[in-house]
Amino acid sequence: MLRGLVGKALAKICPVCQSDTPETMKLTLISITKDDPEGIRRTLDSTEPLRVLPGVEQIIVDSTPDPVAQKNLETEVKGRSQCRLFWMKPSGISAAFNKGVELAQGEWVWFINGGDEFNTACSPQLVLDYLDEARCDLIVGEMVDVDAKSGVVLKTSARPAFHLLWPPLINWIPHPSTLIKKEWLLGMGGFRDKYRVSMDLDLWMRAIASRARFDLVSLPLSRFFSGAGVSSHKKSESRELVRLCMEQSPVWFGFWLRVGAGLAWNFLRLVKRSVF
Repeated sequence: MLRGLVGKALAKICPVCQSDTPETMKLTLISITKDDPEGIRRTLDSTEPLRVLPGVEQIIVDSTPDPVAQKNLETEVKGRSQCRLFWMKPSGISAAFNKGVELAQGEWVWFINGGDEFNTACSPQLVLDYLDEARCDLIVGEMVDVDAKSGVVLKTSARPAFHLLWPPLINWIPHPSTLIKKEWLLGMGGFRDKYRVSMDLDLWMRAIASRARFDLVSLPLSRFFSGAGVSSHKKSESRELVRLCMEQSPVWFGFWLRVGAGLAWNFLRLVKRSVF
């Protein structure tokens, strides 16, 4: 009882730290941001319908170097329910993702970066109800691709049939629409900081190779703004992608060989039964 009274008192004193207890936390939204106050504001506006539900929190990992901008973001977050703000020295996307996972209290984590949005056309309660019953490691939804300059919807990604999911280089798994079981992600070692921009593809490759359980759902869970913060290091990023593909090539070919051998074996069994 005393702990409950103390908790209520602290919540009034420091609203930026309000949160359900870890035992009741179902979902942690993780948003990383840097030098983008408008983008993170839009993200927080979109996730409000989720955060008003019990068992949902949002962690903002900020790497903005300007002290004034840091203070402004702190003021912005203080007015939001179920939000926690942390600043860390700029150390790359993977480090920021992993910091968010380390701080998360939820059973599931969902990476919606600053500037991207929860698709409010999707029912927040439906998302939580799904998590209550899910028996998988990752839930992969669809994503609405929006032009950052005009706000025009470019396309909505469609989840392919499961046998067409591989390789994720072709059928991209959008991290803004992917919910991940925190325990599973920690067991995989989180995001590897050896990759600057391809850390999500690296995780998908490792997930499929480890035979993780995926749920593919045809719900557009997020809105991704294309062209926001376009990188000026396209050549180095392309080289990184090629390096990742080369490093993972044994896994790719091993997967194709297993699938091909399985198809051949089942075909021969079918022929044998039909002929003999």
